[in-house]
Amino acid sequence: MPAFTHWGMAALLAALLVVSPAAATSGPEWLRTIKNAAGELCCSPRDCSQVSARTIHYDPAGAAYIVEWRGVFHPIPERELLPGRHGEWWVCERPDGTIRCLLGPKRGS
Repeated sequence: MPAFTHWGMAALLAALLVVSPAAATSGPEWLRTIKNAAGELCCSPRDCSQVSARTIHYDPAGAAYIVEWRGVFHPIPERELLPGRHGEWWVCERPDGTIRCLLGPKRGS
């Protein structure tokens, strides 16, 4: 009987490990399907954060969005803006803190 209990416990732990990553995500699942202009996936929802429109400004001279992210201003060319949903702004970052993807509404929309 102890061997059965040991294997039963191992199966339960394995099942919990499979479920845990999905339960730990903080952003919407649709972020998993978005790619930037370089073809990189924008990452998992854990790498993306919804941001206020007040942290994003458009620079017409540079045709870029200037994003204040973690105390640094990042220029994102207008052509690299990806469509967000429901008028929301999202920033997805790389492990080094640079912006991999900016998602949001196009100007004038």
